[in-house]
Amino acid sequence: MNRDDVFSIAVAQLNSVPPAVPPDIVRRAIADQYGLDVSLSPLPGERDLNFQATTPDGTRFALKIVNAHETAEETALLTAIMTHVDTGDLPVAVVKRDRNGHADTVLAHAGATWRMRLVGWLDGTPLAEAPPALALCRDTGRQIARVALRLRSLDAGASAARRRILWDSSRIDELADFAAHIADPQRRTHVLAFLDQFTSLRRTTIDGLRRQIIHNDYNASNITVMTTDPARVAGLVDFGDACEAPLVNELAVAASYQMRAPEGPIASLAAMTAAFHAVIALTETEIEMLVPLVRARLATRIILSEWRASLFPGNAVYIRRNLDKAVALFDHLHTLSDGPAQLHAALATEHAHP
Repeated sequence: MNRDDVFSIAVAQLNSVPPAVPPDIVRRAIADQYGLDVSLSPLPGERDLNFQATTPDGTRFALKIVNAHETAEETALLTAIMTHVDTGDLPVAVVKRDRNGHADTVLAHAGATWRMRLVGWLDGTPLAEAPPALALCRDTGRQIARVALRLRSLDAGASAARRRILWDSSRIDELADFAAHIADPQRRTHVLAFLDQFTSLRRTTIDGLRRQIIHNDYNASNITVMTTDPARVAGLVDFGDACEAPLVNELAVAASYQMRAPEGPIASLAAMTAAFHAVIALTETEIEMLVPLVRARLATRIILSEWRASLFPGNAVYIRRNLDKAVALFDHLHTLSDGPAQLHAALATEHAHP
């Protein structure tokens, strides 16, 4: 498969609707494949069909029915990632094996076949509903670093390197054509100018950073916090956007959704960075690239939200629901005279915390 084919698959995954399978068919498949009687409640998803599945005794699972444009190789890679990290000592969901011991299985309906995966449910409050705090930033940095450390030992071979998803913001310069869908001309100009700058950074620095498989989507819906202690992470979910990318981009992606502490965006980033660094030491170059990579993720959100809103106008309000926040932070970081220097200064004053 050549580079153009890989990119076309990545585009198809985001410009197609999730699988359409009636809930009664899904319930029957779970009974057949897993021996479980469940009730189903729909969960949101960008490209997959997702449900919360609950057994009569109250045990809950998350079920994913995979988009038809995700290749079998990709599904196998994502399943391998999830089983590699569900070691019992990390705040991630455990993959439920089917009756034959498989970590994922298939569902057939109306002449079509989809792959599906069932994982344990992680209790907690969505991070989006938690009060912003530096303590939460610190625990997020620590927990995502622990998962990244575990992922370092996963040998996924060539399949990881071949996977291309549009949400890999370390390659945002490849989305320049999609920026045409940004309706506001001034915003479009600002984003395109950033893409030009990023192209140079990627060529000279970012492509040379150490790489590994990363989760790549620690957004405010994919992190839950403890109900009894909203400054502590309860769960890290949904590895559907995992890919091989610069390690430091894991931190940048997570930070782009969590730079909301009262002390300000840079203080929030410094708190998360210091905690991550305590688990996996970052190089000076990686720290230098953090602010540009945070802006890259924000720009990716802007571009893909506007593009998908144009594809699915009936769902545009939902797709663009967090766009204003992304734009505001993207613009704020642009106004900083020297974001990396300010981050270094904030790191110098970020003391050790339990």
